[in-house]
Amino acid sequence: MLSKKYVAAAVNDASSKNACHISSAHLQRFGNVVSVGANNKGKIASFFNYGHCVDVYALGENVPVVCIGSSNKVEITSGTSFTVPFISSSYIDNLI
Repeated sequence: MLSKKYVAAAVNDASSKNACHISSAHLQRFGNVVSVGANNKGKIASFFNYGHCVDVYALGENVPVVCIGSSNKVEITSGTSFTVPFISSSYIDNLI
């Protein structure tokens, strides 16, 4: 039986602090939390916090998203909120 995994954003607050002390990234020590950071083209996003407790990075800067209430309007936005769905879906794909 597969154990449950939780995917959590390691938080961005534009202060370049150690994410291990100020975000859900510290929950990684329990072993069932994957802590996700933001990057863009292989570089850690400038607004993102750092730390050894960040497990993986995913696209989180300059992400094209469809706006709510409009089927054809796309905006470019940034944030660790976008990294979690990328990693969650990747994890699920590997389970199937």
